[in-house]
Amino acid sequence: EVVVLNIQFTFNMPLPLSKHVLQQHSGCEWDDETGETKSFNRYAYDGDDFLKLDLLKHEWTALTEKALATKLTWENNKVIFFFSVVLPSVSLLQRSNSSLVSCHATGFFPDMVDLFWMKDGEEFHEDVEKGEILPHNDETFQMSIYLNTSSLPPKDWKKFSCVFQLFRNQKNITISLDKTKIRTNKATYVKNTVMFADSEILQCFHICLHYSVFSHPVKLQEKDDLSQ
Repeated sequence: EVVVLNIQFTFNMPLPLSKHVLQQHSGCEWDDETGETKSFNRYAYDGDDFLKLDLLKHEWTALTEKALATKLTWENNKVIFFFSVVLPSVSLLQRSNSSLVSCHATGFFPDMVDLFWMKDGEEFHEDVEKGEILPHNDETFQMSIYLNTSSLPPKDWKKFSCVFQLFRNQKNITISLDKTKIRTNKATYVKNTVMFADSEILQCFHICLHYSVFSHPVKLQEKDDLSQ
């Protein structure tokens, strides 16, 4: 069964020294089978559709003629987005007790990263399978690395950890190998899916907000000024 979650957020932002309101409407969908996320980000001005953002093409679409000038201004500033850093959600996944344990990092940007297992503080490469870095539709990336725990004594689990390393960030993300942290396809899967989805959606929504914050230095004043 595929679980698709749709979360939408709406923000009303009264403009300083003005009676006008700029409204942002953003949201994300997450598919638990494919791990695919889809995002949208739209703006309304005084209740009328104004602009929408295509996160795949990094382009703004003017929904009214008065939004054309703002569209051009915001698109000229999109280069800031490509120099930003987005940290991932890192989780431990396992389909069954006999399957490999997957350390899965999703929603990171850029793709200059490493993901590896450690044992007693040193990199561990035995019984390890490393996946490729794969893109999401929102320009972020995902990656997995697998560890065979079938012959691993329970007392040795605490010696292992998975480390996500983003080369443009000084802090690594580390998650210990702990059976209580592993999300599986057992009866508790629905509950765990919601927890995992929260991280995905927050990461996805962070991208929407991060992009929008750096994309509109223009001062919105009177409604007619936006077309000038």
